[in-house]
Amino acid sequence: MNFKASAAAFVVAAAFAGSAEAQSLQPAISSAWDDMQLSQDECFARGRTTFERLRFSRIERVGNSVFADRGNFQFAFRCVADKRMYYVYGGGPGDQDKQLDEFISNLKAEFSRR
Repeated sequence: MNFKASAAAFVVAAAFAGSAEAQSLQPAISSAWDDMQLSQDECFARGRTTFERLRFSRIERVGNSVFADRGNFQFAFRCVADKRMYYVYGGGPGDQDKQLDEFISNLKAEFSRR
């Protein structure tokens, strides 16, 4: 009987340890939006230029967004010219949400810089 109780306790402890590890691996996400007076193509160009100025890598346009990477983070500018707005969003390691929020703030400020 003691062996069964010990085995059950081990399984429960392992499950809790596994769930704590899984929680730490969850991604962080952040986003912001702002108004703009750009055409769709001008928005794409500004998104690309913003990523280039801030030295992001793997910059590419897919659909209505311009994507880029920075270390373990991925970001995008989504252009919605007919609504006169853009949306910047990104994701990365769950334990680095403060740095992710700073990236989003910097990207928004740089994009809006005239």
